[in-house]
Amino acid sequence: MSRWVPLDSAPRLAGVVALGAVAGVCVGLSTDPELGVLAGIAVSQLLFVLAGWAVLWPMDAASTHLNARREDFRPVTEELAVVAVSLCGLVAIVLLLLRGESDTAHAATALCGVFTAWAALHPMYATRYAYVYYENAGGIDFNSQHPPA
Repeated sequence: MSRWVPLDSAPRLAGVVALGAVAGVCVGLSTDPELGVLAGIAVSQLLFVLAGWAVLWPMDAASTHLNARREDFRPVTEELAVVAVSLCGLVAIVLLLLRGESDTAHAATALCGVFTAWAALHPMYATRYAYVYYENAGGIDFNSQHPPA
């Protein structure tokens, strides 16, 4: 029986950034550049969340333990990248508001940008907590007898 090994984070991140850039360019060329930037960031963040949960959700405690230490994890780098992209999304929203754009497309994309900026933090911290927990055999107390998954 073969064990499923998720795609490393670097190719997943490159893929979501590329797809977000394509979405941003398409929206920017068909509407306006600010909306394109926000759409690209929102799509990248949405795909980041979906890809993260597609990898993390099926894991049980044993596979979480196996994969928590598999990659060369740099918590500060990951946090800075996710927070920087989230802040870029929020800056793009402010730019849209300063331009006075308030139609439905701008409002919906801005709302999506805020939501995905918030949602992108969750898989990042889920992997961070798994890393810390399995780093020193229980580095975090989750108040449970069962190992976290």
